[in-house]
Amino acid sequence: MSQPATLVITVDGKEYKVKLSQLTAIDAKDFRASVGVSLAQAIAGGSGDLDVIAGLVWLARRKIERGLPYAKVAASLTYESDIDLSEPDATEPTAEDDPGEA
Repeated sequence: MSQPATLVITVDGKEYKVKLSQLTAIDAKDFRASVGVSLAQAIAGGSGDLDVIAGLVWLARRKIERGLPYAKVAASLTYESDIDLSEPDATEPTAEDDPGEA
């Protein structure tokens, strides 16, 4: 199976999308520094470790919330959080697939 183009992480009913084509080497470096594993390992391994999930949510949120620290996201997730990590259905268009986007 090839890597997904988008990861969807749902935490307590709130959905976060990580579009892999928008991630940079800086994102990968920052992820590794914060989480301790490479972004490629986290995506390929499908790790459900709480710190890795927090890192993926952080990548999604920091694209919008500039300067958001990993620690703030990590502190908001617990082992009691309702977490789902999935790929969007390839047959259903998402807002990211809008032909009007550049």
